[in-house]
Amino acid sequence: MVNCKCLDEKYSTTRLIISKRPKIVNKPEDNFETILFLPKTENRKGEGGLRTKEYYKFSYENLIINDEYLILNDKNGNKYQANNSKFNIQNLQLNKLPLISIVTVVYNGGKYLENTIQSVINQTYPNVEYIIIDGGSKDESVDIIRKYEDKIDYWVSEKDTGIYDAMNKGISLCNGEIIGIINSDDYFNSKDVFTSIVNSYHLHNFDIYSAGANKIDYDSGTIIKTIMPNLNLLIFSMTLAHPGTFIKKSIYKHFGLYDTSYLIAADYDLLLKNKIQKSNFFLDFEAIANMRTGGISDTNILQSKKERYLIRKKNLNKLQFLFTQIIIEIRAVLKKIMHVHNV
Repeated sequence: MVNCKCLDEKYSTTRLIISKRPKIVNKPEDNFETILFLPKTENRKGEGGLRTKEYYKFSYENLIINDEYLILNDKNGNKYQANNSKFNIQNLQLNKLPLISIVTVVYNGGKYLENTIQSVINQTYPNVEYIIIDGGSKDESVDIIRKYEDKIDYWVSEKDTGIYDAMNKGISLCNGEIIGIINSDDYFNSKDVFTSIVNSYHLHNFDIYSAGANKIDYDSGTIIKTIMPNLNLLIFSMTLAHPGTFIKKSIYKHFGLYDTSYLIAADYDLLLKNKIQKSNFFLDFEAIANMRTGGISDTNILQSKKERYLIRKKNLNKLQFLFTQIIIEIRAVLKKIMHVHNV
């Protein structure tokens, strides 16, 4: 029986550590390959984290709890033992500990990056893998990442071709069953977010979990509005909050990574595909994350509209596409009339 190490019981990312490299299995039908480390590049500014010290994470099944130890099995039937006193599991409603992978992408986002990192590593759920992809920042971002690298599974700083290229890199590095993405201006608003998601996963066996998120002012942090998930309206626009959405790794394997030909709306493309193909969505009408204004979709509204139009045209059948365009045009006209009336 292999012992799980607890490097630091205070953090979600340092409790269930194995000094054993996982065997990565990539199937011929997979749309991308999972890897443990990114290949070296000439422009790399830095790389580090727990993986570079040969520390790894696994998903566990058939959890057995006694007064002193946790006994865990991975999917290959290997047994692991962990000290029960080191783990906060009293709020879990299941006998499994699926690995949650979180990806943060950042480029010159040092102003709020530490807030993002802390909202991940301070979660109560004990089986969390954290990947940070930095696009070669010129501010203090890399210094902040290095400050926390003993609580981060893997990080790299190198030039990329954009936000979705960085996300794709992060997802390809994930070993978790469930993958969430939280960018460097955003943060989870509770320490129990991941525990709640895992409990929902156990009860509903979702493909995609989507909760609400608060839109907050970039500088003051004041809540401007709360966005709640609406699956019925997804055919018209992006109605699921990105930081509140968690997707099973198997869904990425089946549908593929984000389409980097889109600069702003590749997440909408992926989620709309899943709705059309009737993936199992679970909607949680609680705001689990805060996202700051000033993101790429806020500052490039026309590009965002153009990409959503192209995505609907590509994914919907002709009748659905025509219907959505008529409704969108009617809403735009009504909005103009109301604006003129209010003026």
